Amino acid sequence: MSQTDISWAAHLSTLSAHHRKHGEALKPLVAQAAMHHAAGVSDFIFLPEQNGPSQFEDAAQIFDAAFAQMLLRKPLATEETPLLFVGYHVATRFTGSRFAQGFLLSDQAVYVQDDFSVLSDAPLPQAHALPHNAETAPAFVERLVQRFKDKAMFAKLGGTSPEQVLEQITVPLLAAVQAVLGYHRLNGSLQVAASEPISPTQFVATHGLGNTLLLGSDASASKKLAKVAGKFQIPAGETITLALADFPFLGGAWGTALTAQALYTRDLMENPLRLPLADVEPGTLRYSDDGKEMRVNGNTPLFFPNHIKAGVRDELLELLRQQLALLRR
Repeated sequence: MSQTDISWAAHLSTLSAHHRKHGEALKPLVAQAAMHHAAGVSDFIFLPEQNGPSQFEDAAQIFDAAFAQMLLRKPLATEETPLLFVGYHVATRFTGSRFAQGFLLSDQAVYVQDDFSVLSDAPLPQAHALPHNAETAPAFVERLVQRFKDKAMFAKLGGTSPEQVLEQITVPLLAAVQAVLGYHRLNGSLQVAASEPISPTQFVATHGLGNTLLLGSDASASKKLAKVAGKFQIPAGETITLALADFPFLGGAWGTALTAQALYTRDLMENPLRLPLADVEPGTLRYSDDGKEMRVNGNTPLFFPNHIKAGVRDELLELLRQQLALLRR
């Protein structure tokens, strides 16, 4: 059986015994959570071995095709159980092949596929490891839904506005994620999807960001870091670990800075904001929808120089997450 036609049960049989046990336990929990909150969007909800209410007789096969395309091509974890697909299928123009678009929840991650060409196969989906802190689940899910590219298709198929259908989709997806995290909390079954450590020094050198990403360990950056400390109102007892800053002629240094005690941010010509590290959840760090700011803890803005090239921004974000996590230990 190929990955294009594998069933949920067949996939589960390939996993280790303890992981099969988790998958079988999670299946009804997720189904109950998602369907209980599926008002208005039930036609977008697909579950493993689904035999409940649906306008699609082949709902279970739709789910199987979705997890084969979105999870099996490049799983984030060693073993994963697909649990929920929220989305729809689109077809290529010439071959008629159908591809899943939307959100696939496994016991370890959410996969997002929103990139499609009518002329060719879909690219790999985006994979987002589930947060380890259940309190950040709402911000995690909201970020994924709001950044989904093809909002118009969801709205067209749902017969409503993009804003309304995305709000409706968020509810069952969040309920399902929370059900999974609740199970993991009781069973210790959430795997650690560790990212490769990023060296700040090597990152700066590789991408030529020596004038923008300033490291506290770099003696040559001391004068600029002193300007950051002054404009950001960083107390003398705190040492800047790194600063992502710009230095215009008017208004002084602005951007984001990190010490062992707090995260600071300042917009041009504005007063700085200080966030104690104990109140900052690294996993919530993301870019705003327009890419002009970062966000943390939901919608708290973090400012950064927009001249940083798009090609390095994801790695930069991961570097900042790692540094935040290290300092919070």
